[in-house]
Amino acid sequence: MNTPYAQITAPPGLVTQPDSLLEAFLTTARERDPQVMAEWDRIQMD
Repeated sequence: MNTPYAQITAPPGLVTQPDSLLEAFLTTARERDPQVMAEWDRIQMD
């Protein structure tokens, strides 16, 4: 599972390599809509 799509759909812990494309997307999303991304980050930590 080495595709950017796998980073989003794979179960937690399965993908262990960072995905620079996904990180760039999330960084931009955090800048554009901090409230929504704060909720996303909260869910990811659960």
